[in-house]
Amino acid sequence: MAKPPVRSRPDTIEQRNAYEAAGVVHLQRAWRGWRSPYTEAYRDAAEELHDRARATKALHRIGLPALFLARHSLELVLKQLVHEVLRVINYEHQLAQFECNRAPLYARFTKDELKPLRKHSLRKLLSLASDALQRVGIDDPLKATDVAVDAFSRADDDCDTFFRFETTRDGKNVLAKDAEIRVSEIMAHFQRAWDECARDDYREPSGPATTVLGRVWELANELEQCLYPHWYPELER
Repeated sequence: MAKPPVRSRPDTIEQRNAYEAAGVVHLQRAWRGWRSPYTEAYRDAAEELHDRARATKALHRIGLPALFLARHSLELVLKQLVHEVLRVINYEHQLAQFECNRAPLYARFTKDELKPLRKHSLRKLLSLASDALQRVGIDDPLKATDVAVDAFSRADDDCDTFFRFETTRDGKNVLAKDAEIRVSEIMAHFQRAWDECARDDYREPSGPATTVLGRVWELANELEQCLYPHWYPELER
């Protein structure tokens, strides 16, 4: 039976400062209870670029790149949320197998159901994430995230490449007519979605989770505690 991967703990402030001084980016695998460095990096870059654009009156030049970074961060957050739920489901199936006398509480997803993970549609990813949460008993409608996804989708007319390319893969122009993109309004929705999904990852370990991703991690942690005696029986002697 597979054991959890070994992951180093996040860098301390001193370690981060040393990397900064050396001009180095230190990427670590996402550790339980911490965000992926990719989701955080794109979010911070989006917010800083947007703030700079507003401060220097350069929104017309760098507004679209800010939205691309924000959209990509939200896409990664939704995908991470689904992957963490899949980890919970996998743990539950392992526990049921160890205990022998019961069926798993959560049904696995099929490959077809997980197809949105290989694409970039925010709407499909949000639908998958909502289904995943319900599957493990977390009843959260993701209201702020739904508003943010709708804002991005209305701006790009459901074209996943709108903020990156002027044409689609089949050669069609993504901008068929003049458009006004409410960059700051979409960024505000994006920030509220982040608050809902993953903003509290640096909370005290003893404190309750206040975001959706935090609640999934708490559920995974509870299952891990039950699985440790089976993963590491030598420690129980």
